[in-house]
Amino acid sequence: MYHPQHRDLSENALESLPSSISNLTNLTRLDVHSNKLTSIPASLCTLGALQRLSLHSNELTTLPDAIGGLTQLEWLSLNSNHLQALPDSMGDLAHLQRLYVGGGLGVGVGVCGYGDVGGCCIYCRRSKWG
Repeated sequence: MYHPQHRDLSENALESLPSSISNLTNLTRLDVHSNKLTSIPASLCTLGALQRLSLHSNELTTLPDAIGGLTQLEWLSLNSNHLQALPDSMGDLAHLQRLYVGGGLGVGVGVCGYGDVGGCCIYCRRSKWG
């Protein structure tokens, strides 16, 4: 069944996303997990209706500072990447309820102690950090 507000681009060996993704202004859910993404375009962060973003199991090393622009985001999956830190703008995600992190070298202590996302339930897999 086709859902115009949901795009699933998972498991396609994608190495990048086009900046034109920002044209999908009514998008509420984007699944791009299990690809080969090393970054996401800042233009993705202009999708004001986006509520759920699945980026796990990629090769992300950073997130754009503009990620705080996803003002309606409720669910964000970042686990199994190579993130070292999260941008301060994550504190602007007032609707964020679920943040999944872990499985990426260096992300443990800083992210699991992240206190700027009020009311958010943070799920971490600590076993990777000892």
